[in-house]
Amino acid sequence: MSERDQKTQEEEYEKHPSKRDNKERKQHRLKKRKIGREASLADKTNNDHNNNNNSNLVESLSEFIISSKLRQKLQHIWSMIRSTDPLEEEKKEKNMKEELIEEVQVPPFKVGTLEMYKRFPKQYDLLMRRHNCEALQDYLHEVLTILQEENHNNNNNNNNNNNNNNNNNNKDGYSEVPTSSSSLLEKKEGLLHVLDFGCGTGRIASMLCRHKSVGVVYCYDAEEAMLRECVVNVVRTIAESRPDVCGVRIHRTPDTIRTHMNNNNNNNNNNNNNNNNNSDSDSDRDTNLTGENERIVYIGESADQYHNNNTAGFPPRGALVMDLCLRPVTFAALQRGLLFPCSDNTHSHPHISKNNNNHLCSDHPRADLVACAWALSYVMRAAWGGERWHAAVDATVEALRRLTTSTLIIPHSSSSNNNNNNSNKKGPAVVVVETLGTDAEVPTRHNTLADRLEIQHAFERRWVRCDYNFSNTIEAVQLTRFFFGDAIARRIETEQRTTLPECTGIWTQWGK
Repeated sequence: MSERDQKTQEEEYEKHPSKRDNKERKQHRLKKRKIGREASLADKTNNDHNNNNNSNLVESLSEFIISSKLRQKLQHIWSMIRSTDPLEEEKKEKNMKEELIEEVQVPPFKVGTLEMYKRFPKQYDLLMRRHNCEALQDYLHEVLTILQEENHNNNNNNNNNNNNNNNNNNKDGYSEVPTSSSSLLEKKEGLLHVLDFGCGTGRIASMLCRHKSVGVVYCYDAEEAMLRECVVNVVRTIAESRPDVCGVRIHRTPDTIRTHMNNNNNNNNNNNNNNNNNSDSDSDRDTNLTGENERIVYIGESADQYHNNNTAGFPPRGALVMDLCLRPVTFAALQRGLLFPCSDNTHSHPHISKNNNNHLCSDHPRADLVACAWALSYVMRAAWGGERWHAAVDATVEALRRLTTSTLIIPHSSSSNNNNNNSNKKGPAVVVVETLGTDAEVPTRHNTLADRLEIQHAFERRWVRCDYNFSNTIEAVQLTRFFFGDAIARRIETEQRTTLPECTGIWTQWGK
């Protein structure tokens, strides 16, 4: 800038001081952007340099933290449901009714999927409450029953070898061969571990935790807004449907669940080695409940007692405390291996180094059932183009399978038989759920994703009806327009319907 122009500018600033302020603010913003870009570039360089470092990978995952307000809400829901006071019963029914009919402002237009999950989780959850998935739940419970029976048989067969297995644990707390679904370090009192990836507001997780065999539930989704609705729905479901459960421990990460399992096993070993001690004493039963309460939120009976670390006599004898882990995790993180269980069997995963300081492993406990419902199709669409989506889907399916206790796949005999006999199936399972047609009474949708699952990955297919049942036509029009768009909403309004039929495909991959 010439001296003349500079002088003219200074005179202008004297007449209008705000212009100088605006210029300085603009320069400050540009400087911050430059610093931000440089910092991002430095972070990217560091991340690329430490690409295979396990600790860095795990730290890159955020945590879902239960606020004090949400904790109070969860405890209130639990207390109201479990109350035995007749007056409280009336109050409970009133509160539950008010909660269910809580007015939710539904946008009068179709909302994009990503925007919906971030900004409208309550509206989405309201729609999902109208989704009748009883047939899907029945099938999932069939799978859990099979896994429960197989787990029971394995525990009986290995009962005499438990001490030897414990002695073979390495210094990291792993069994030398941790691939068995009955591995002591992988199980919690013989109960099943289930994982819902892309859990949304917790529909599948709520179905799974109703089964009496389930003791640990992992819920992962990319959006924290969805996880907040999910934890409410899952805790409510456990309080309503599991009288054998006295409370729920909510974990930020699966590491604290692993710690509880290890402590349980250590306590069992101490009791076995000290027969002269009273193994039924409260102190023996409580040692696994303390030490990490700052990272665990407990909801249920005697909640104040638990959070004050006063765990004498807790939990009540014969009662179960379920473990629930919620964490924001994306499919990209899953594909990169941030949730892979650690194992010495790296020969089955050749891209995972055997070097303990250089492998993709986050010490995630293995699951008996891994579900991915209404989510894998988004992975395909995000990578759509030619055959690029093949790699994305294959990597996701492989990562989901590695979260189970399985290393082998049982080929299916028929991909479309709804009456397959599962009595000969053994081992853990991966279940994928996708829509086969909305506003249709029989499947109308067939895409290449189904072919990929069935041909490339040996999934077996079945389908069930999961219709949307609305309280009235007005609600049906509002919610269908919000989620599906104007075309379906107009048909429902014209025909004055309260039901929207939908066909749901279920793909199951069994291991052994």
